[in-house]
Amino acid sequence: MRRLLVCALCAVCVFVWAQEDWYKALQGYLRAESKEDAGKYLDALKKVGATDLLTAVQKGLTYKKEESGWVELKAEGMPATLYVPPKYDPAKPAPILFFLHGAVNRPQFIPLEGLKKYIAYFWKDKADKDGWFLCAPASKRGLMWWQAAGTRALEELLRKIKRRYNIDERRVWVGGFSDGGSGAFHLAAHAPTHFAALIPLNGNPVVADRYGAPVFVENFKNRPIYAVHTENDALYPAAVMKPIMDAAKKAGANLIHRILPGIHRPDYLPNELPKIAEFLAKNPLKPSPSITWFVTDTKNYGRCDWLVVRQLKEGIGEKPDCVNPTTKPRKVLGVRIDTKFAGPGVRVGGVVKGTAAAAAGIQPGDVITKLADKDVKNLSDLRDAIKALTPGKPFSVTVQRGGNTLTLNAKLPKPKPKPVFTRPELWGAVTASFSKNDGSLKIKAYNVSKLTILLTYPLFEPGKNLQIEVNGKVVYSGTPQIDVGTLLKFARTDMNRNAVVWGKVDVEVEESK
Repeated sequence: MRRLLVCALCAVCVFVWAQEDWYKALQGYLRAESKEDAGKYLDALKKVGATDLLTAVQKGLTYKKEESGWVELKAEGMPATLYVPPKYDPAKPAPILFFLHGAVNRPQFIPLEGLKKYIAYFWKDKADKDGWFLCAPASKRGLMWWQAAGTRALEELLRKIKRRYNIDERRVWVGGFSDGGSGAFHLAAHAPTHFAALIPLNGNPVVADRYGAPVFVENFKNRPIYAVHTENDALYPAAVMKPIMDAAKKAGANLIHRILPGIHRPDYLPNELPKIAEFLAKNPLKPSPSITWFVTDTKNYGRCDWLVVRQLKEGIGEKPDCVNPTTKPRKVLGVRIDTKFAGPGVRVGGVVKGTAAAAAGIQPGDVITKLADKDVKNLSDLRDAIKALTPGKPFSVTVQRGGNTLTLNAKLPKPKPKPVFTRPELWGAVTASFSKNDGSLKIKAYNVSKLTILLTYPLFEPGKNLQIEVNGKVVYSGTPQIDVGTLLKFARTDMNRNAVVWGKVDVEVEESK
């Protein structure tokens, strides 16, 4: 009997030691800074039972106490400054706010000391009070927020921070001002998976559309957005941005749009912060059973949460409704101004081909003194006179040229509404809805030939019945089990204890007949 008891105790000890060994391996795997270092732990982890490994991944890393204050870090070539709040408790997940700066079309990074002061001025009091982490990354040409490299760098910064600090995956927020606000719109449109809510301030989704990837406002359904524009913003005035925001709401976006007095400055932010904080508190990230995802760039922006579009192809499915607001072109005379000329009048520095000015015969060096019977003494007078013009109706322009006074006849073309967002010849769209009650996943796919369903716990559960229907045809029916390779891969790339990918189903969609 004594021998049996000793053997039992030895077996328990061996089990505990073995469990401790692979759990340490999982900790090392998740904390590894490179794929090479992570690979050293794979053999040990692949021997672990799948259910035990899933439970351990849900538990995640263990963390130690860290000093509060500012920390500098870098990921994928993007530097950043991170603020660790005094209230940080490594046993409790803490929220984090990334705040993206403006003016990113620059050859060099903004010094981190300047970014530290920038983010601290607006957000540090809130961070100290409520235990928020703050992160201010630096951007420049080649790593702009709406470029694929910039997006990858932001995601890697988040992973880097999660390896060291206990970050609450349900409360990872991204805000930004000006270009930073446009960057927040970009993430909502193209890469929302790792973020809970977006706060674009004086930003413009058209920037992301023109310089990143085409924007579909339907994608704004997938994350809550708190957007602010100001009435006298010279870059993105509220009157111009409102139709775009209204179009997004029409498409079903979870969007709050605030129009405030002011210019292109975030002076309103201290007063607006309580409303933003309330909005964030009401919108923690939860696994959603429904996804709407419009895609053009499958390589960089194919994924939204548990749905991945891998390939586009024409001739598949029915074309869905697609909201694309239109805008009237601005009234443009077509002259470049010689700003060195003191007046009176406005001297022309150049004339744009194909414009009303070119058709009227205005030449560089002409001094405009009257437009449509309105005296022009300075640039402000000229702008006011142009605003008062009626497209399609002739008007006269009086200019001084070589000591002579000339009266020229001109006419602005009638404006043709233009779509706000670009639309390439090939784009795809998927709407997917999962019912946990009966395990049915119904998908409508347009111009999508290959997609992947990432089986993500707790939305999808291992061993439960799953039936996938695409465009009315059942393409999968079974009881999927945990795939350790997939589980380990996404445990590192997502580092999300609340949405753990444990398997996948690849789907090929047939062409419509």
